[in-house]
Amino acid sequence: MHAPRRNRTRLLIALAVVLAAAGAVTFGVAIPADPPESGPAVDTHSEHADIWVVDVETRALRRATLNADALEPAWSPDGEIAFTTQSCDECSSEVRLDTTGSSDVPVETTVRHLFQPSWAPDGKRVAVVRLGHGLFAVDVGKRGAKRLTTGRSDEAPAWSPDGDWVVYERLVGNTNYDLFAVHTQTGAKRRLTRDPAAQTRPAWSPDGSRLAFAEQQANGRWAIVTMGFDGNGRSRVTGAQISAQEPAWSPDGKRIAFILQGLDRASVAITDADGGGNVEQLTDTQELFAARPTWSPGGTSIAFSATVVP
Repeated sequence: MHAPRRNRTRLLIALAVVLAAAGAVTFGVAIPADPPESGPAVDTHSEHADIWVVDVETRALRRATLNADALEPAWSPDGEIAFTTQSCDECSSEVRLDTTGSSDVPVETTVRHLFQPSWAPDGKRVAVVRLGHGLFAVDVGKRGAKRLTTGRSDEAPAWSPDGDWVVYERLVGNTNYDLFAVHTQTGAKRRLTRDPAAQTRPAWSPDGSRLAFAEQQANGRWAIVTMGFDGNGRSRVTGAQISAQEPAWSPDGKRIAFILQGLDRASVAITDADGGGNVEQLTDTQELFAARPTWSPGGTSIAFSATVVP
């Protein structure tokens, strides 16, 4: 494994037309067996990460960016994709907006070095991480930013479907993460989990009634688990025989996409949200390391970031 790249990043918002213009390819996707919990210090296997898209029905795979250092895609309700992009150590991080599908303009904000975007349901704001400084809500039209939290380890924001809450993970012990939530208007905080097992990467169901997240098991593997926003009604979705992280709920609420882990590899996979045990692997070869799946608004495609194995 190569040493982690420690480049600064900027956040881009790219129109879906970029995806439509990308050429189709035929090989699958994989990721290291234990993907990192935060985006900035990703241990990549090649010089560049890019955004890829897989068709859920046909499994056709296309590359949406070319050597863009693109990570952590998030598909908006309007069909735009926000993503983090790595740049040189001397370059400043910034939020940018793609207005034509081929060029982008900076979004002026008072904060820099932003990661892990999550769209608000109105499609006008993204919740982001300023590494080591907490979470912010960035208005991509008005070019303003509102601070949501101040925790140095607050990461992986996910905006609720009603727009009222952002859930996130926070390091509460040496290796233990719990889930928290902040009200986007009042700033009120909630702690959602409090136990020895680590919970990471929360994702909302489309109706806002439940959260999906990855939870580390006693054997070291990870499972996709769901629960109510009040912390009750926990239900394990993936079986004990696999390790799974980074859940993303489909727009119709019936399926959950996730990263299916193996020995130094993983795939983009989907399963029934009710925990029926039916796992469908969408990508299954080792040409790429994949991470952070996100559904298209219509539920027909899943975007993710990946690096090519040299």
